[in-house]
Amino acid sequence: MNNAEEFKSTRTSNVIRNVWTGLVCQLLILIFSFANRTIFIKMLGNDYLSINGLFSNILNMISFVELGFGTALIYMLYKPVADNNIEKTQSIIKFYKKTYTLIGTVMFFIGILVIPFMNLIIKEPPAIKENLYIIYILYLTNTCIGYFFAHKTAIINANQQNYIVTIYNQIGKLIQSLLQIGFLILTKEYILYLLIQLVMTITSNILISIKANKMYPYLKEKNVISLTKEEKNTIISKVKSLVFYRISPAILNGTDNLIMSSYIGLSSVGIYSNYYLITNYILLFLNQITSAFETSVGNLNVKEKEEQKENVFYKIVYICFLLYGIVCILLMATINDFINIWLGKEYVFSGFIVFTIVLYLYIDGLHFPSYSYRTTAALFDKAKMMPLIEVVLNIVVSIVLAKYIGISGVFLGTSISKILTFFWSDPKLLYKYLFKSHNLKLYYQKYFYYLFITLITGGLMYKLSILFPVSNYLTWFIRSCIMCILTILIFYLFTFKMSECQEIKYIIKESIKKIKLKIFQKNH
Repeated sequence: MNNAEEFKSTRTSNVIRNVWTGLVCQLLILIFSFANRTIFIKMLGNDYLSINGLFSNILNMISFVELGFGTALIYMLYKPVADNNIEKTQSIIKFYKKTYTLIGTVMFFIGILVIPFMNLIIKEPPAIKENLYIIYILYLTNTCIGYFFAHKTAIINANQQNYIVTIYNQIGKLIQSLLQIGFLILTKEYILYLLIQLVMTITSNILISIKANKMYPYLKEKNVISLTKEEKNTIISKVKSLVFYRISPAILNGTDNLIMSSYIGLSSVGIYSNYYLITNYILLFLNQITSAFETSVGNLNVKEKEEQKENVFYKIVYICFLLYGIVCILLMATINDFINIWLGKEYVFSGFIVFTIVLYLYIDGLHFPSYSYRTTAALFDKAKMMPLIEVVLNIVVSIVLAKYIGISGVFLGTSISKILTFFWSDPKLLYKYLFKSHNLKLYYQKYFYYLFITLITGGLMYKLSILFPVSNYLTWFIRSCIMCILTILIFYLFTFKMSECQEIKYIIKESIKKIKLKIFQKNH
């Protein structure tokens, strides 16, 4: 096997291993999270749920102080890691540690400065017995802790060993959920619930740090050469280009709940938090697959030629179409019935609101391939004002639409801002600077063909959900499984002749053969 084939084989193996580990762990987390949320609502109520969602969004916005150092530094790590250049890797990790220690500290103090403005953010004060400020500080501390260990996670991920971080984090979350459920039932104390979360976050990060030291002993060496001034300037230059790219998602992720809280009321934030729980964990589930591609795309961009990069890009676009198309169709057709069975009609949004939530998930999901290629190829200095335009559009359009059509306007505004900016700018960058190809028209042909398939199939499944209503978990599950199978069949009928579909089938078959071979070798 030559070097190119070896690198390709290693990348594929790492992707598959990272994907399967993530899927299994995330499925367990999803089950325990629903149990946790159910107990949470029964024991504490919607006011606590609303605070939970609001504070999480505020802290997402504050995370803009990271500015993009992580993305720039991970990009710097890809080549020395691929070349096994330990000295250069040590230097980057040393700089990474110093930078993120400073970021975590600054973020904490900026978070403290939000406290005097809390009365302006919360339109309707919740009926809770605990001090809001203490709750907020616990959330803030829990968010900032990870920054002090980020360099250890980075080196594992740069080596395409994401599954290790996943296992440690998800086991920590499983234990956290079990402890939180137990203590909620026994005490009904929200502060204790948050303290358990904080302790488990610290524990998981410490264990990942210890594991990284064992895997890469050179991390413990003291006499590490610092990056040169020129190398630091290169990173700073990348970060300057990334500033708006980092501010954009931080503000976008935080503004929806803030706009709902300010213009519609805190109760809507509580209802949405249940939808967010479901969609967020499904996204985390999908991210275990897509993030497994991201580090391999970084390696691909370092090692391969333009034609190979473009071919892999189309495969990832196809995979994202399958994943997000199936998930979004099932969400649209089944989520309201599930929440009705789970929590009751008072926690259910209208069908149109659900459509606007799902629409953004789909648009964002199909944007992932462009995003991951642009990020790992460090095309940060190109179209760097686009994130700022997206943020301004999102805030303005969401507020205007919220006044006229309510909650659905908030989510619709987010989708519109994405369509008017990154939907067209990122693919254009890739074809111009990375693929050096004129096939941009082909990308959009595929994109809109996938969109057409999704809309047709989605409309059919939604119609079936109305024709066959459900009243309990069993019938809901059976109907959802039937819809999932039908959706997969329709997707396959529309795409089985495409080269992307044939290549994915080949990879799956080869992976199954390897698994069978390993099982056979172990048994003999």
